[in-house]
Amino acid sequence: EKEANDNNNATASLEFAIARAEHLTARRPLLLNHVLLKQNPHNVGQWLHRAELYQQQQQQPNNDNNKQMAIATLRESLTKVYAPKAVNGAPSELVLELAKLYETDNEKMFERVRDFYREICIDVTYEFTKTADLASCWSAWIEFELRHEQWDQALSLARQSVAKNNNNEKHQTKRNRRMKQPLYRSIQLWDLLLDLEESLGTVQTTRDSYNYAMELKVATPVQVYNYANFLQDKKYWEDSFAILERGLSEEMFGTTNAEANHLLWKFYLESFLTRYDGGSKLERVRELFRRCYAAVKDDSVVAEFYLLHAKFEEQYGLSKRALQVYKALCQRTKNDFTTYQLYATKTIQYLGVTAARDVYQEAIAVIQDDDCCSRLCLEFAKLEAYRLNELDRARKIMSYGAQMANPATYSEYWK
Repeated sequence: EKEANDNNNATASLEFAIARAEHLTARRPLLLNHVLLKQNPHNVGQWLHRAELYQQQQQQPNNDNNKQMAIATLRESLTKVYAPKAVNGAPSELVLELAKLYETDNEKMFERVRDFYREICIDVTYEFTKTADLASCWSAWIEFELRHEQWDQALSLARQSVAKNNNNEKHQTKRNRRMKQPLYRSIQLWDLLLDLEESLGTVQTTRDSYNYAMELKVATPVQVYNYANFLQDKKYWEDSFAILERGLSEEMFGTTNAEANHLLWKFYLESFLTRYDGGSKLERVRELFRRCYAAVKDDSVVAEFYLLHAKFEEQYGLSKRALQVYKALCQRTKNDFTTYQLYATKTIQYLGVTAARDVYQEAIAVIQDDDCCSRLCLEFAKLEAYRLNELDRARKIMSYGAQMANPATYSEYWK
């Protein structure tokens, strides 16, 4: 009997030791994470990992409170992580993850999440150093309201987020203490507000929001484009053109912003030609194209504007003016075989084959690139031989072009 009791005690001790070992093994990730957070409490990634570990344990039996432990962990992280020292992630990730946990908690979920966002965004209980972090929290709050179909509240919050004085003086001072850029200059929030205004607001409130963004000089070229497009959809054509003029002014984006110039000028010209189809505003269109050529400095993209202008002149203007546009295009984009070939083709179409001689001769005299020049000589020689039957002139042209045609790279010339 004594031996049996000893065996039972030994078995119980072994089972207890195994249980302790299993428990320690299960807690190992949390213990290791605790050590890492002791070493650096500003490690955002480790705080998020700790909350994730608690959530993974929630599926195990007798662990129903682990979700609350995850929430408590993220709450604690907001008191421990100092934004200027945050590493391995942005502090806003802690806020968004905590809001997500609140949202999946059925008990008084809606008001709980709303109060939490109000603490972060309006009461400023956590001080961010980067505007993008606070903007992400505002965006998450607005999207939360949208998910629950609180349309008016979402639109009101979007307007409040970019207002210059959206809080009392104390909170505004606290917010801007460490952030280098004010919240109302956040492109993320402006994009969200303008999208909501177009979807949920009125025409007037949408215009007011776009105008306010342009007054603050925070509007991007894409936003100006969207504003003009919105006005055109509502049939405010002249107002749309006025906005494009404003967007193309030096005060808005300057003259060196190639992206803005290209995007807005292309939309402006295409819209204007669509609105006044039939050439009813000839001189105004020509003036717009002249301004466009002066504003767009990038020769690699300016060709499409010349081609649009030439097409307009061919349809509603004079062929002589169209040829002048093609000539100007060739002068702007030097060493471009395609543009000179197009100029020659249009000259033949409107003035005849012999008139193309001047085009080819001028091109050969101006072009500095040997490959392009030799290709033009070949085209010129074909014109003289096959269409004008001037074989002697064709031979002289081929002889001249042979000085620049490399047999290794342009074997067609020597066939």
